[in-house]
Amino acid sequence: MRISQFLVCFFLPFSLGSTSVQTDWMEQLQKLENQVQTCDSAHASSLSEDLSKLYQEIISQKEKIQTKKDQVEDQKFEQKEALRQQETKIERQKDQLAIELLKNQSTYPISSKDLRKPLEELVVQNDNYRLLQDQVQKLEKQWESFQVSAQELEAIQERIEAAQKELWIRFGQDQRPDRKTSHTFDSHQIIQGTQDLPAFGGMHANDWQVPYTCLNPQASIAETSPFFQELILGASISAGTWTYPQGGLHLGMDLAANLYSEVLAPANGLILYADTPCDSNDGYLGNWEGWPYGGGNTICMMVSVQEKLYAISLAHLSNEFYVQAGQQVHQGHVLALSGNSGNSTGPHTHVEVFEIHVSLEEAVTYFMEQADFAFGCGWDEPATSSAIATRLRPETVI
Repeated sequence: MRISQFLVCFFLPFSLGSTSVQTDWMEQLQKLENQVQTCDSAHASSLSEDLSKLYQEIISQKEKIQTKKDQVEDQKFEQKEALRQQETKIERQKDQLAIELLKNQSTYPISSKDLRKPLEELVVQNDNYRLLQDQVQKLEKQWESFQVSAQELEAIQERIEAAQKELWIRFGQDQRPDRKTSHTFDSHQIIQGTQDLPAFGGMHANDWQVPYTCLNPQASIAETSPFFQELILGASISAGTWTYPQGGLHLGMDLAANLYSEVLAPANGLILYADTPCDSNDGYLGNWEGWPYGGGNTICMMVSVQEKLYAISLAHLSNEFYVQAGQQVHQGHVLALSGNSGNSTGPHTHVEVFEIHVSLEEAVTYFMEQADFAFGCGWDEPATSSAIATRLRPETVI
């Protein structure tokens, strides 16, 4: 078999993540980092937006490089398999030659016409083997080049995240909106009441097709859960409730997780609001997209744990949602994938929890009328209460 018959490898041009492109990004990042240290509050939002756009470019480039790495990995596997098969052919050819040598011992040194053919074939097989080795080595080098480029992009990404964090430390509290006058919500994303609402569902076991039913006027959660479960498996708390690490009011808990991590229902419950007005990774300081007040892609839900009612809101999600308003969900079902949307300077999910003091029907009616993610507790003080609910530290329950 000639080498041209089994060499199927084609090499990918290494244009992704080229040195010139990455040099441009590094220069752009250096300028932005310098501005982070010197800018005033009036320019903080636009600077954060520029960092966000660069971050999105880096993420996109990393995804392209990963695709190419995967393709090279597949080619490496094919070529190594061909190399293994070629080794087997060479061993067989050696065996054949040994047999012919035994047959021709009386005429050694070899002059038999019968020996020329296996000798020539062995030379060809050895040449093919060396060509395959060269192909594998080239693929190894190409994969390593992609790996180095991905690591360089990772380093740029980390610097962008650090710059965004610095902006948040310097100006985060200056970017709070006037909550009495700012922004509107999409009423179509709020639970509408009694008609044509989906029953228990959510993405689970590859089964998203669930029967639809009508809820009665008294909205219900079919079964209370015995405990809260984690919202995002493996996530870490990047900012706790009541204050940020650097100071300033923080009314919820921030869970840091990779983009597109699964966000799970912490208990059996009912989705009150689910809206995806934003891209998954377009967050920056002062981006007021999404309800409420820069929440980006958000979910608000009511859950029941040990016969108690709680309201939970989730902000800055990706736009990959698997639930809709009015839907009942089981504990552990995937609600959405995490993101970096709205007034956010890095991948995380902001979580707020309220203990409800009224019936489910009263709480749902209040939310349908007000779309108030604070359930009457306001946005200016920690640990507040209203006739509807008390704001809790999520760390104490989830």
